[in-house]
Amino acid sequence: MKLKIVIALLLNVCFVKTSIAETAGDFNQNRNSMAASQLSTSEIIDDGVLEDNSALPDTLEISGILTDSTVSRFGHELFDAFNRSWRAPEGARYNISFNERNDPLRGSFVIVKLNELQLYEGFLTPRDDAIQELGKGLAREIRSLVLSNANIDEELY
Repeated sequence: MKLKIVIALLLNVCFVKTSIAETAGDFNQNRNSMAASQLSTSEIIDDGVLEDNSALPDTLEISGILTDSTVSRFGHELFDAFNRSWRAPEGARYNISFNERNDPLRGSFVIVKLNELQLYEGFLTPRDDAIQELGKGLAREIRSLVLSNANIDEELY
């Protein structure tokens, strides 16, 4: 019974591969004959020059990125607690990164940065409730900093 099913599956696979190859060959032949008859050389070659570069910005800036470079379970839990509590301010520009170093004697040393400004550094306690509270507190504090920076940016520009 199993042998019959396997043979039937192999025959189906071989049939599908053959029909796909025949269809692809017909498509390539039709495409090549159409391309040669309908397109001129100037339409095919792209010289790589933009026709209008006025729509391109002078600088490219990506914001609103959260990066998790933690390596331990406690570091990941801190980032997850932060991420669950984080509410991104609309229109604000920010990049937040969580970095971690492991110290064999003291444990996990975490550094949290907002736009390259170091906001928090410290060792994590292996207590889940303390990690959850730290994540929520960081989310609150960083949100207020991002909002105040956004308000300052609006006043300056």
